[in-house]
Amino acid sequence: MRSLPGAVVVVGQTTELVAIRECRKLGIPVVCRLDTDCDPHLVEVGVPINDDSTVSIRLFLRFLLPRIHKGKRRQISKQTKFKIGHS
Repeated sequence: MRSLPGAVVVVGQTTELVAIRECRKLGIPVVCRLDTDCDPHLVEVGVPINDDSTVSIRLFLRFLLPRIHKGKRRQISKQTKFKIGHS
């Protein structure tokens, strides 16, 4: 990686606490599924979903990933327009 990510998606908060703490130290926003045993104060965006079910993991990612790709395409498009307009 050449730079820090704009955000990190975490599927299981209880198993990824070290990664979440590292993101907090670095100022990287965290999007995370939250179950009843999770702490919503540790993440910027918490999505309340049962984290014991593979079906819920699929649903979470099926909803989120296309939006991440769309945002990335928009960002690349804006960067390209900026470079072309300010060459």
